[in-house]
This record gives sequence, structure tokens and C-alpha cells, in this order.
Amino acid sequence: MIGNRRAALLALAALVVAGCAAPDRGEISTEPRPVPAEMVQLPASAPVITLRPAQVLQGDFAVLKVDQPLPGEPALHVEGLSEQPKLFLLDRHPTAFIGIPAAAPVGTYPVRLTWEGGEWEGTLEVVRKDFTVDRLEVTEEQEQIYYDPRQAEQWEKLYRLRSTSFPEPLWQGAFRPPLDGELWVTTYFGEIRIVNGVETGRHSGMDFGAPLGTPIYAPARGRVILAEEFIVSGRTIVIDHGLNLFTAYYHCEELLVQPGDWVEPGDPIGTVGSTGFSTGPHLHWTATVGNTPVDPWPLTQGSVADLFAGGRD
Repeated sequence: MIGNRRAALLALAALVVAGCAAPDRGEISTEPRPVPAEMVQLPASAPVITLRPAQVLQGDFAVLKVDQPLPGEPALHVEGLSEQPKLFLLDRHPTAFIGIPAAAPVGTYPVRLTWEGGEWEGTLEVVRKDFTVDRLEVTEEQEQIYYDPRQAEQWEKLYRLRSTSFPEPLWQGAFRPPLDGELWVTTYFGEIRIVNGVETGRHSGMDFGAPLGTPIYAPARGRVILAEEFIVSGRTIVIDHGLNLFTAYYHCEELLVQPGDWVEPGDPIGTVGSTGFSTGPHLHWTATVGNTPVDPWPLTQGSVADLFAGGRD
């Protein structure tokens, strides 16, 4: 009797074990199986990161470059800037323009680049640039144009368009000036603008006085992202030159291009006018890093000529 009960218990135990056991894989182990780790391609050597120039004038820009690809999704942050720079993978190497507003406080700006498994910290020194004051006395009608609340929607559209950029430099060498011949500068970039006695901010570009209808030329290769009439800037053209670098042309009389057009340096894109908020025929020429205005003139002096290998076809 005892033997029969013992046999029954042994049989029941065998059934329980069989029901809980994993299928036979040719080996028996009670150790948990490790989960394979995801492969991460780490740099073979420490990356070399350059930030040039180390000292940058108010209203100018610097360029950050990494000499090799970085794992994960690299992120760049510059403390103190309201608009953060965008990283692009140029031949898989992280690259970024860092635009400094004309009104940025002088001082040291910490720069931090992070990636999977590593980080780099540096600094950018913003040094003072002397800006003159631009005083305008305008009519009541012109003042109404300047403060027209409908312009906010138009500027928002432009900000959205400049929130993305071609991921490679489209230009080669220095930019050419947008007008031919001797240039007559009527207002410089960054000037403190006072309209009818009220300070309204900084002048976002350079103004060149020229006769009505004077041809305006593309300064470098790029793609037109906007060509339409705005309330304040009048008939306006904006070109994406890649890597978050843009140029814009305000107060045009004629628009000779349309969004989506590709332009080469020296291509006619419009003519000088006095549309929008304007006191006479002139070209307002702006350069921006994303939506941060920077001084356009250094572009013509080779400041971007040797940064990269040049645009691709």
C-alpha cells in the first residue's frame, strides 16, 4: 500500500516537472540567459573638436567641427543663447554654425557637446563691437507700416522656413556682394535703430543705396525658399545656402525668382526697389544663422571660404 502511494507521488512530480520545463535545447541550465548588448561604434581615438574663432564679435558667428563621426545622436548646447545652433553631419562629422546676436552680452559662453558615451566642454568668448545709432524720422503712414500687427504672421512664416536647411554647404569660396560696382552703404549691420525717437532694436542687415531697378545678384549658390511681398520688408527674397546659413533681400522692386529655384553666384534674382517700410530705393541685405541675424559683410571677405570642402552638385 505504501509502495503504491509512493509510486503515485513520484508520477505526479514527474508530470509537474514536465509541464514547467522548457523545450529541450540539448543542454540543461538554471542560470538566466544574458541579453546581447547592442553594439555601439565608439571612436577609435578621442575626437578632436575645434571651435573657431575662440573670440567672436557681437553679431558674428563661430563654427564648431568634429574630426570624426560620433556615436548616438550628438547634441550641442551654448549657454546664454536663445536660439540654439543646429548640428549637421557633414560627411558624418558633426558641424555647426553658432550665430551671435548683435545685442548679445559680452562675456564667456559655455559650449557643451554630448554624444553616446562621451562629452566635450569648451567656451566661446563674445567681445564687444561698437555699433552706431541709426535715427529715422518717418511719416505717420510709414510708422503705421512699421508697427502693423499683421506682420507677425509673415515673420512667423519666415521663421518656420528657416527652421530647416540643406544639410551640406552649397557655396564654394567667398560670397560676392549682391550688387555690382561701387557700393554705397547707407546703414550698417547691428546699428541701434531709433524710429521717431523710439528705440526699436538692431538693424538686421546692411543697406545699400542704389537707383530703382538696379539688378540684385545671388552672392553664392543656394535654393530660394521665399519670394513674396511682406508688409515691412516689402518684396522679399530668401536663399538657403546650406548648414543653416541664409541670406535675404528686402524692399525689391521685382522678384525674378520663386521658391524652389536654384541659383548660382551672379544669377539675377531681383531689382532694387523701395517697397514696404522704406524711405527710398535701396537693398537691405541680411545674413542669418537659422533665424539669428549676423553681419553679412564677412561672408564676402572669405570668412566661410575655407571652412568646408565646398558644395556638391
